[in-house]
Amino acid sequence: MAVSEVRLVVAPREARLVLVRDNEVVEEELWRFERAMGRSEAAQVVKAVFDSTYDYINYAVNGDD
Repeated sequence: MAVSEVRLVVAPREARLVLVRDNEVVEEELWRFERAMGRSEAAQVVKAVFDSTYDYINYAVNGDD
């Protein structure tokens, strides 16, 4: 069985998005910020990504209920 994983790391000066499949990095993207991102701003970004992903998976599993 193939296992895939998406990792999002948001740090004060950068964000990194990584796609891993069967323990091998398939894609990786790095963004560097011109200014440091605040703790609450980073938390909002991560929460928005989580919520979007949750909605997508929930729709894929349960449909339009």
